[in-house]
Amino acid sequence: MWLTKAHTSQEAPASTSGSSSPCTIKNKLVATATEIMLKFLYNEKDINKINKKIRRNRMKKLLVGLLLVSSLLSFGAQKVPYEKLSFTNGYIYYNDEEYTGEFERKDAKTGIINMVASVKNGKLHGMTYSYDESGRLIEEITYKNGLREGSSKTYYKSGVVSAKLTYKNDKYEGVQKYYYENGKLQAEIPTREGIVDGVAKLYDKNGKFEREAFFMTGKKL
Repeated sequence: MWLTKAHTSQEAPASTSGSSSPCTIKNKLVATATEIMLKFLYNEKDINKINKKIRRNRMKKLLVGLLLVSSLLSFGAQKVPYEKLSFTNGYIYYNDEEYTGEFERKDAKTGIINMVASVKNGKLHGMTYSYDESGRLIEEITYKNGLREGSSKTYYKSGVVSAKLTYKNDKYEGVQKYYYENGKLQAEIPTREGIVDGVAKLYDKNGKFEREAFFMTGKKL
């Protein structure tokens, strides 16, 4: 009987109000292929047992997945003291293996952190932060496979940005910008492959343009 009902429900007309589409009605009334097979092979009591077992298995898989994610996150976030690392041939090791994670270096006397760095497969990779003797941020550099890459910043003790620098393959690349402690632009220095190349511009303490100089492959023209 239910098979006939499920079949005929496909022929149900759409609502005359226009608020429901034929697809919506079909989804509400027609049994899924899985439901049809369960009802055909088992009685209602057996179906309930099967559904409970399916739910338990899903829950187990979910818990295993959550534990795996938690493990991966805690591994990726591990941070070890600088003193426990070793450095050989440009690689960083921890427990005789190429290290992946973060490390922090502290001042031996004060215990204040003066460096925090990210490492991947034994190479600096990601952000590296340097701090002064008071714990103030003075520099942040982006690394990729052990080389400076992308944007970096340096800071005055006041916290104001003193320079915005860009690197490619560990060399200056693009326009390097320097600032006065009042935040005004001090200089724009164009670079290419680590060499000054192009029109360098200087500004006064009010950020007003002062003068410029032309460079070609490091030489002033």
